[in-house]
Amino acid sequence: MRGTRVVFEGQVYENRWYASDSNVPNKSMVWDFVGVCASNANQAKSTASNKPALTNSNLGVNSISVYPTQVKDIVNIETKFNGILKLVNISGIVDSEKKVSSGLNTLSMNTLPNGFHIILINTEDGNTRNVKLVKY
Repeated sequence: MRGTRVVFEGQVYENRWYASDSNVPNKSMVWDFVGVCASNANQAKSTASNKPALTNSNLGVNSISVYPTQVKDIVNIETKFNGILKLVNISGIVDSEKKVSSGLNTLSMNTLPNGFHIILINTEDGNTRNVKLVKY
């Protein structure tokens, strides 16, 4: 399933498309690096989840986390810094814009049509994250 997160060698990866056993994170283009896992990740086995394997206090190199990427109603956005979020439809039109604060933020997708959407997040520390979502 696209958007699945795994822990591999203490780092969190998210797949871009279906991944098989031969697609090893950090060695295959199937996987995007998300961040460094919590301190006990080195002992953890690979796990899959719609919830990120990052903790709010240890988001790692990438200080922005968005989940789930296949959504019916609410999207969770975790960030270490304040910033601006833009929700863009497949035509490139900005459907909504809002401020996000450090910690957990939510975005309602209830009123949007089904299909592909993109969340663009720019934080005050200079980090940028573009996340593709599927609203169903």
